This record gives sequence, structure tokens and C-alpha cells, in this order.
Amino acid sequence: MFSIKNNKTVKFYLIIGISFLIMVGVGLLPPFGSMTVFGMQMLGVFFGCIFGWLLGIVVPVALLGIVMAGLIVSGQTVDSMMSAVQSAQMVLVIFWALIFVYGLGKCGILDFLASKIMSVKWCVKSPWHLAVSLWLCTMVCAALSSQPFATMLLMFSMYYSIADKIGAKKKSAYTALVLVFITAVSAIGVGMVPYSSMILMSLSIMSATVPNIVYNIPLICAVNLLVTFGFIILGGIFLKIMMVTNRIKVEFVISNAENLVEHNAKFDTKVKWGFFYIIFLVVLMLIPTFLPAESVMKAFFNRIGMVGMFTVVVTLMCLTFVDGRPLIDFERAMREGAVNWQVYFMMGTALVVSGQLVTEQAGLTLTIQAAVNGIVSDMSAYLLALVFIIVGLALTNCITNIVAMNLIIPMLTTFMMLKGVNPAFLVGIAGIVLDHGLILPSGSPLGAFIHGNTEWLESKQVYLYATCAAICLAISVAIIGVPIALMLAA
Repeated sequence: MFSIKNNKTVKFYLIIGISFLIMVGVGLLPPFGSMTVFGMQMLGVFFGCIFGWLLGIVVPVALLGIVMAGLIVSGQTVDSMMSAVQSAQMVLVIFWALIFVYGLGKCGILDFLASKIMSVKWCVKSPWHLAVSLWLCTMVCAALSSQPFATMLLMFSMYYSIADKIGAKKKSAYTALVLVFITAVSAIGVGMVPYSSMILMSLSIMSATVPNIVYNIPLICAVNLLVTFGFIILGGIFLKIMMVTNRIKVEFVISNAENLVEHNAKFDTKVKWGFFYIIFLVVLMLIPTFLPAESVMKAFFNRIGMVGMFTVVVTLMCLTFVDGRPLIDFERAMREGAVNWQVYFMMGTALVVSGQLVTEQAGLTLTIQAAVNGIVSDMSAYLLALVFIIVGLALTNCITNIVAMNLIIPMLTTFMMLKGVNPAFLVGIAGIVLDHGLILPSGSPLGAFIHGNTEWLESKQVYLYATCAAICLAISVAIIGVPIALMLAA
């Protein structure tokens, strides 16, 4: 019997149709507050995109949004909108950063580090030590790769191997908590290095909102390191409490630590080259920070730019051969999906549309300011920053991370500027907090994966421990992140 509910084609066209109606319909509504007709039209495109993305239709809805913005918005064309998406600096940075991360994976760096960290005796003293060690290992891998999904998959595979050796059961409370917190660290741990796509993207949204803001990426990464480390400490405390109170009963004993991890990772030539290019890229990004503003070298590095730095390093990796093969085979990288095109088009569309929404021509910023100014005007800078970040944390667990970033970061930037506070450090924290979409499957690809990993996890476990992880992150931000960020911004 024909069933609309189970027919994916009908569902696809229904979502596209409703997205289209939202894009057109909102633009026909009378403006409110300080909104203009242009602002209402762009708001319609934005809401239509959000609706489609929430229901899992990413690239078609993104392309529809670009076309609709070019056709219905006065002064815009489809050519200009598509060009803006393709030429946005952060979109180009993400493209080349993903290729770079692909190269790191081919070098075997992540496997090497994981094996070495887990060979430390402290890591396998007890189930508690094992869990914390896995989270610390995840933090290192996430920082190096700047790819949460790849880090999560690596660490999950590592835990599966360990669980088989020590007798940890699938779907046990211990297994569920360890895996969910691995996922959480994979999400927030990517913001600790200068080439982090989440940090670069969040700073790009900030700069689009208020141009010419001065910021220091290495210091921003240092703050995120402290937030992530604080999250792991709180996770360890939570696990200890759960074990002591018998809320989590560990059904295994680690009796033979030497066999927990296969010691087959070698510091071979490919791994050495991988470390070299990581260091080389970090140095390229750091050098301009310490050069005088008027120096020739500063001008030279400015001409290279962020995209150019990634392009140079990827090109060198393509030219570096080990055992007759390049570290990066560019054509093979494209075939093997090194670039996540869903993220690419979603991010590009969200950046361009949200960038139009925060212009003076749209009037959205003035409307939001007028609506909330009476509520937050008397708040301290600390409380104001914390409110925006916590609201963003709740929001990103419901909707796609990139959408949440484009909603929260412009407001956080605007209101902190009104308080006379440089928002860069707070935006850096928001960049990793808004990557923590795990409670609902719609929150992020990570959230969708752990909810769908029914072999090792139950849905009720994911809801419970993902919520606990979000609370731990909120506490770390409140007692570590925001105070330090405000101190550095002073």
C-alpha cells in the first residue's frame, strides 16, 4: 500500500515546497520594528533555509536559498549571491583546511598519538583512569585534526578495541558515558589550534558584524584549551560520583594493561612529515602576530593571507613523496570525500544570508537591540556574555551548529561592543560551545551519529549523558572561560 509517511521522495519535495513557501511568504509580511522590506525578504530566505536544514535537506535547500535571495531581494542577482558564497574567505579556508586534515589522516598522525597516549601506565590504572585518559587523548586528537567527526570515529574505534579486551559491555552505563563524553570533547576540542575551522568561522562571523575588530588567535585558542580541560575535569568528577554512588556499575576489571592497545604505530617518515607540516602551518599563522605593523614581512604575510597559507601547505604536501606516493593526492582526496560539501554549502549560504541580515539596510540588528536592550541593559558584562553563550548552547542542541553560530555570534558581538568589551575571546568560546549539538539528532552530525549508533548506545542514554555533558560545559564556561575572556579583553 502506498504510504506518504514512508515515501522519501514525497517527503523530500514536501520539505522543499514548505521551505520555498517560507522564503517567499515571510518576505511578503509587513515589516516590524526597525525591519525593512529588504530585511523581511532576507529573513524569509534565512528561515526557509533553517527549516530545510533542520529536516535534513542541506545542499538543495542551500542552493534554493541562494537562488531565491538573488531573485526576490532588491539589488541582488543569483550571480552575485553565488559569487559571494564561492568567494567568502571562510568558505575557502574551510575547503583547504579539510584537504589539509585529510592529509594528516593519510600521514597516520592520529593513530600514532592515540597508541602512544594509551600506552602510558597511568591511563589504565582503573576504569576511571581509562575514561579520563580517553577524553584527554580525544582532546589532543581533536586539536590536531580540527575535525570532530573524524576524531570521534577514531576514538570510538579505539574504545571498541579496548572494550573487547577488558570486557566492557555494549550499552552499559559506563560505555555510554565514555562514548558520549568522547563525542563532546571531539566537538569542543577542535578550538585549541590556530587553524581550527570553528574558530576561524566564528571570528569571520564576528568580523562581518563589526569590521576591524583586533583579535589574537593564539590567545583565543589558549582560553579554549582551559575551557576544554575544565570540561574534562568536571566530566571526571561526574563519572567518579556516578561510580561511587553505584549509579554506574563497572562490570569489568582491567587486569592486563599491556595488551589494551596494539603497539604498532611507528614514528615513520610519513608521520614525521605530518608533524613538520602541522608545525610549519602553525608557525605561518603565528609569525604575523609578532611582526611590527609597518614591516615588509608583515605586508608579505598579509599578501599570503589565511587561505594562501593553507594553499601553500597543501601544495607542498602534494609535492612531498614518501615511498613513491604524495602525502596528498588531490584528485583522490576529492574522490574520497575529503571535503564535506554539505558543510561547505550550508556554511557558505548561512554566512552570506546572515551577513545580509545584520546590515543596516535590513534593520534586524536594530530591532533585536530594541527588543532586548531593556532586559540586558542592566546586566554586567559577565552575566550578559554568559546568558548569550548558554542560550546558544541550548539552541545548538536543537538546530544545526552553523545556523546557531549565525544567530548568536552577531548578537553577542554587538552587545559586548555596546558594553565596551572586545568580543573576540568570548566569540572564540562561543565557537566551540556552539559546536556541542549532541542532545538531539538535529543538533549536529555528531549528535545524529551517536543517536543512530544503536549497537553501542541507547537513545535514553544519549539524552541523559549528552545533557550532563552540556551542563558540565556550561559550568566550565561560567567559572573558567568567561572570567578569563573578560580579563584578557580588559
